[in-house]
Amino acid sequence: MTLARAGVPVEVFEATADYGGALRSTEFGETGAVIDLGSAVHPFVAASPFFTEWAALERVPYVTPDISYAHPLPRGAATIAYRDLERTIDSLGADGDAWRRLFSIAVDHPIQVSAVATQPVLRTALKPWTALPMAQGIVRALLGHPRPSNGRAAALFAGVAAHSGAPLGGASSASVGLVLGVLAHTSGWPLPIGGAGRLADALVADLRAHGGVLHLQRPVRHWDDLPPADVVLLATSARDAERILATGPGRRTRARRTLFPGPGVFKLDLLLSEPLPWLNQEVRQSPTVHLGGPAAELRHAEREVAAGRLPAKPFVMLTQPTVVDPSRGRGRHTAWAYTRVPAGCPLDMTEQILDRIEEFAPGARDVILSITATRPAELEALNPSLIGGDILAGTTRGLAFARRPTLHPAPWRTPVRGVYHCSSAVAPGPGVHGMVGHLAALDALRTHFNLAAPALGSTRT
Repeated sequence: MTLARAGVPVEVFEATADYGGALRSTEFGETGAVIDLGSAVHPFVAASPFFTEWAALERVPYVTPDISYAHPLPRGAATIAYRDLERTIDSLGADGDAWRRLFSIAVDHPIQVSAVATQPVLRTALKPWTALPMAQGIVRALLGHPRPSNGRAAALFAGVAAHSGAPLGGASSASVGLVLGVLAHTSGWPLPIGGAGRLADALVADLRAHGGVLHLQRPVRHWDDLPPADVVLLATSARDAERILATGPGRRTRARRTLFPGPGVFKLDLLLSEPLPWLNQEVRQSPTVHLGGPAAELRHAEREVAAGRLPAKPFVMLTQPTVVDPSRGRGRHTAWAYTRVPAGCPLDMTEQILDRIEEFAPGARDVILSITATRPAELEALNPSLIGGDILAGTTRGLAFARRPTLHPAPWRTPVRGVYHCSSAVAPGPGVHGMVGHLAALDALRTHFNLAAPALGSTRT
């Protein structure tokens, strides 16, 4: 889209019969209810430099809930991350001061936080002062704050930090927890009305409006599957990008350094007769729910998965979009839940996920009309970029969080001139923020076409 808006003739080749990858929605059977195949909640759509300049919230109808995420605790208790920081602090009681110390400075600089989070790490390292608003919170998180490990604030932060896919306590989980928490307390965690596919529809419409051409069911397995082009951008897994590069110009004989696979995901889609009966009333109002119990329990579960084992009580991420977007349910309700498993794990985790839901919502099984379970291998079949069911395009542990795939200010560049790799396997990494492709396209415009960055507003080229 960025290239097309600059006047470059663009052709896009999509392997499947539908576009969007993990940004797709579909119908639950023949019920008319809408479910999301991948992402459902888009914190960066109101914050990333690409989507804010493109005015995504004006082009696509979104709803931004007052509760960004909820974390149920035993005996009907819960911690709630409201969009209002002060309300969150008040709700945490004695733990409120810890939450304020963690977030207060960064929340005052959301634009700067988002800009840093959507750039390769080395670009930030070259301008370290840009990360100052985040520094205090990240250091506190790395030192184990908020404490104690069974406290309310600790549980609330552990749930959001677990979005990193890395064991808790490291730099990657601390950074992800802080950034997503800042967005939760500022621009919020918006959901697209009608399903995540609405955003993909708008992006494709913009591409076509500026002369771009989209080819469906045109898989690219080798270089010769592509027509001649001045520039090629590969929005593929690292594995597929390497295979294409190996058959292209220069016939590379030595593989690029790529990330080790991360854990896989086992996912359930649920069709419900009514909303899930959470014991805590405020959890019933939250589109995003983190099912991990106290922080120590959640931390143990994620470490077990990282070690290649299945925890007895898995951490479950759950989204119930119909609590804020009833149009998706067509008279019913929907939810999806997933838990991380070792990559490619063939085991059925349905009962473990349902047990976890029932722990905080007794009677949940009674409102479930239908269940669709998707194992890691089936996720990869739906989207070949999700190798082994890995939705984060490679491990996020340790230095891998910064090195995607290499520590470089322009990590999307490949050894072949004019070929760029710009998927979630490349910094700044996974998430619905649009920045990997946008930054690679801007690099291509400068380097190969001597063109300036195009306006992303409503004007047409």
